[in-house]
Formats: sequence, structure tokens, C-alpha cells
Amino acid sequence: MTGLSPLTPVRFVLAVVAVIALVVNLPAQQAPSRPAAAKAAPSTSKPLRGFKIRVSSQASGEELNQQTDLWVLEVRFKPLRLISVNLTDPKTGKKTKQLVWYLVYRAVNRPLPFKGDPNGVNPQNVYDQSPGEPLFAPEFTLITNDNDSQKIYSDDILPEAQAAIAARERLPQLKNSVQVVGPVPKVTPIDAKQDNAPIYGVVTWKGIDARTDFVTIYMSGFSNGYRHVRGPVPFNTLSQALAKGQVQRTTAIWNGDTTQNWTNMHDLLETSKTNPLKKQAIEAASWFVVVNPSASGPPAGSILWRKTLVQRYWRPGDAIDQDEAEFFMKGPNDEVFDPRWVYRPEAPPVRVRAAVPAAATPPAQPSTAETAARELLAHLNAGRFAKATMTFSPEVLKALPADKLQALWQTLQAQAGAFQSVAKTAKETTIQANQVVDLMCTFEKTPLILRVSYNNKKQVVGLFFLPPPKPKPATPKKATGADSPRPTSN
Repeated sequence: MTGLSPLTPVRFVLAVVAVIALVVNLPAQQAPSRPAAAKAAPSTSKPLRGFKIRVSSQASGEELNQQTDLWVLEVRFKPLRLISVNLTDPKTGKKTKQLVWYLVYRAVNRPLPFKGDPNGVNPQNVYDQSPGEPLFAPEFTLITNDNDSQKIYSDDILPEAQAAIAARERLPQLKNSVQVVGPVPKVTPIDAKQDNAPIYGVVTWKGIDARTDFVTIYMSGFSNGYRHVRGPVPFNTLSQALAKGQVQRTTAIWNGDTTQNWTNMHDLLETSKTNPLKKQAIEAASWFVVVNPSASGPPAGSILWRKTLVQRYWRPGDAIDQDEAEFFMKGPNDEVFDPRWVYRPEAPPVRVRAAVPAAATPPAQPSTAETAARELLAHLNAGRFAKATMTFSPEVLKALPADKLQALWQTLQAQAGAFQSVAKTAKETTIQANQVVDLMCTFEKTPLILRVSYNNKKQVVGLFFLPPPKPKPATPKKATGADSPRPTSN
């Protein structure tokens, strides 16, 4: 583009955002040093102090065969804890004491041993390497369950709570979910005397329902593992696909039971031969099945599932006098809630629609740029600012990193109101080899156009929120000529 930089509309807002961020962070920066913080031991003295729970970096032979660039971090975390902190309301500027739930973690990149397919007989998905280094961008979701009522909470960025937690845990290097985003650390060799660039992070939540009995925390981003999954389908369908060569004996399948791991067709068939009772259960269950993508894209009808760490807790306390000692990693019947690696769908399954008649014209599919723009908007609305920046060009990322993007979005909603919807149609134009997508968005107070510009590398080179164009004035009617018949008076 020529003339004004594509970032010009954003930079003005960023100038305001920078001032706001400075004011918000001022109390934490100017807070007098506390005795506890002054006596804090160096972070290198006891790097694993208090990190009681360890989840090893692990992958099956099937995972390693299917994804040659797979990485899985070793994760250690401390018990789920509570802290009472004075938090500033960004709208009123007033401070109120609130109870914050938090989890402190430590992540290290460990080598993954190759365990399966020594002869290289299983198929592998080999594609071009992704540009740049792999990125660590964690996301945390806390789900509470109480009397069949479920609530979902995304993590909150709370600088004031973060400072108090760092002082309490004696870990000044703690980073929140935005600050921690960066390249995945290099692998620490097995015989290394110290870990290579360990990641220390903290995730915080506020406003959690105090009546909850059970808590589940999903932690994604600690691995780049993924699968394309179809299902659920009856076991008989899988058996027929196996007979036709559409499914292999090594294909990973799962019955949807969260207490069980993924297995494969071979193991199920062998179990069915020796155990009639298990055979009956296997044949009665419905199964999710992993399908292999091709170079042209994911298989039709499949959903992307990502490797995710999950930890469950039982909290038998009540809403009065909440205590962090009430979090237990086992259930009321002494069932153990060990942390586990699972695969979790990135989006809920979509119902299959009726087939379009042959004579009907199929609906137009959105372009790649439009799909990317809608995904960017979805990340903004869901608070996934680190993911939103993953498609930014280096220039845009430098000017608008995740924390500034978050501040921009919050400032925008403070002025335009909460985001409500986006139009089903989009406008696309090409300007100097850049593909420009306009999405009409409806906010609580006013409509705005989200304009995203993509270069030929499919990177975001421009991001605007613009007012919609004013409607054109109505064309005046042609004046009555002299030879036109005049109206007659009665």
C-alpha cells in the first residue's frame, strides 16, 4: 500500500493504550518493596521447590509416526491456590478485594524417544516445515461442576495479582499467559546438568463460583500434537473399513471415556478374541477414529483435536471461608485425579446436513483470506490474543504484540460496547498485491468494519477498525417540466 502506513489507524489507539497500560501498571511498579520479597531466595537455588506435580513429556509410537515435528513439554506445577488481592476496576479505577484462583507451572522441553515403527513401515505425514521457530502460546480453561451445573472460565490477566503471587511464591520470573508467549525452548539433553531455558508461568482466574465441588483445568499449548478425528461411529463400521483397507490395524481409536486412553484396532481385535465380555462392550461402544490428512488438506468431515494436559480437583468445601487446602487431587470415592495428556476437539462437532441435490448449486465457499479474518476476529472475541498474533507479519507483530492487541481490543469495546455479531458476507478487494477483507461487525453501541490486509505470505500487514461508510443521499426526483401537465384544483 502507498500513502499512510496500514498501521496508522491502530497507532493512534495504541498511543492511548500505552498511557492506559502505564497507569494500570503504576501501582505495581511503584509499590514499596516488602520484607518477604526482599528475603526471597534466588530462583536458581531451589528451582523445583513446591512443584510437586510432574507430567512427563511423552508420546506414543503412533503419534511420533504421524507427526515428525512433534514436541511435548515436561510440565511441573504447584497445587491450585487462592490469594486475596486488591484489584483495580479498569472502568471505575476503584480497588476492591477479590479472591483469585491461580496455578503456577514450570515447563521444560525434553527429548522424545522414538518408540515405534523401527522399520519405517507405517505411513508418515511429511510436509514442508513451518516457517520460523515453533511458538509456545499456552491457553488455560477452568471448568467447574456443581450439581450438574457447568461453568467455563478463561484465564484473566491480572498484573496486581501476578505481583502478589510472585512475592508469595518467591518466583520473580513468573510470567502471565501473554508475557510467556515466545519460541519453544531448545531441547534439554538427557545428560544435561541444568535445564535449558525453563519457562515459569502463572495462570489466574477471578469470579469463580464458590459453590463448585469439582474443577477441571485444561492446559493447551504445551505440545503441538494434533489429530484429525472422525466419529463417533459404530465398531462394526470400523471393522468394515478395516476389511476394505480404509483403516489400518495401527489406527488410533477412542471410545469417548475420559478415564481411558486411546488404543488401536489391533489391540481391540486381540482383546475381543480372548475376553468375551470385553468383546461385547467393544462392539456396543461408538468410537472416534484418527484419519490421516493429505497434502491438500484435512479429510472431509474430520475435526482437529489438539494434545492437551488435563488436571481434575475435588473441592468438598462451601462458599463460606474458602480455603486452598480444600483442593484435592482425588475424588470423594478415593479415585485418583492424576494429570493426563489427552486429545481434545478444538471446536464442537458440527451436525451433518442433508446432502445437496445434484441439480442445486453448492453455496460459495469463503476464501482463505476471509476464513483467516474470521478466525482472527474469533480469537479477539475469545480473548486468545497470543493466537491472534500468530499470523501477523514481523512488522505488525513488533508494533502490535499480544499485550497491546489485548489493550486495543479492551479500549475498543469500552468505546463501542461489547461485540455482538459479524455479518455472514464479506467484501474482498486486492490492493497492490495485498488481499483486503472487510467484515461488518456489530458492537453494542455502533457497527464497525474490521479490515484485515494479507500479503502473499498470508501474513497480516494491516489491521483496522473503521466506521461504516455513510449512506449515499437519496437521488432527488426530476423537477416537473413546463410541458408537464399541472395538477388541477378541485
